[in-house]
Amino acid sequence: MHSTFQSHSRCCSVSLPASARLRSDTGRAQACSDRAAWLLRDPGWSPGRSGAKWETISSNGVGKPETIAADSHHGGNLDAVNDLIRAIKEDRQPVSSAYDARAVTEMIVAVFESHRAGGPVSLPLKNRRNPLGML
Repeated sequence: MHSTFQSHSRCCSVSLPASARLRSDTGRAQACSDRAAWLLRDPGWSPGRSGAKWETISSNGVGKPETIAADSHHGGNLDAVNDLIRAIKEDRQPVSSAYDARAVTEMIVAVFESHRAGGPVSLPLKNRRNPLGML
């Protein structure tokens, strides 16, 4: 599958500020800063010709209502997505960036590498292979 990613200052399907769009061989997805996301199952450049309609996306799936309250524990996932969209719009790193994720992943992998090596390991890890595959 081939896909591309774009960010825009306004959503095209509705009048909302800041959006992120993903286009693939099978369709498009769009997320906006109001915690809304849509899916269009049409890969064409002019999707209006096929008659395909935008479908809402929630944490429960396509076309299903959102059941997670914004103030719940899981609402943090929605906040992370909104921050990502705002970061794209504002040309800044998100609060939890890919760099942070890489560092956290390396710390988790270090736990397994330490177990495999039978002792402490230093960061950054010298062994760049997956230690779980080496146990």
